[in-house]
Amino acid sequence: MTTIGWIVSVAAFVVAAVIFFLLGIRYRKSVAEREISSAEEEATRIINEAIKAGETKKRESILEAKDEIHKQRVEADRELKERTDKESAPEREPQAERPPEPRHAAANNQTTEIIEAGAR
Repeated sequence: MTTIGWIVSVAAFVVAAVIFFLLGIRYRKSVAEREISSAEEEATRIINEAIKAGETKKRESILEAKDEIHKQRVEADRELKERTDKESAPEREPQAERPPEPRHAAANNQTTEIIEAGAR
């Protein structure tokens, strides 16, 4: 090979090396952009799933709290009704068992109490 052949071969090699280097940079850049885009999409998907899961958990918690409040109200109403029934039951029972006193008998009882109090 002649000198000019060597120079042309080296120049062609250098040009080819520069072209392939530039193509390699462009390829690496496009691959990196795709990976970044894919990672961003994955991050967005994960965030959206987390938001949905959080909203679902929030709704469940609110529903559980409302259910618990309802149970406590029912329990409180039941206890109040039981207490009211217990308090009013002794009042009703003696009245039902004992016939009502005539008015003059009640007056006699008061008179007797006043006389006894004065005698002391």
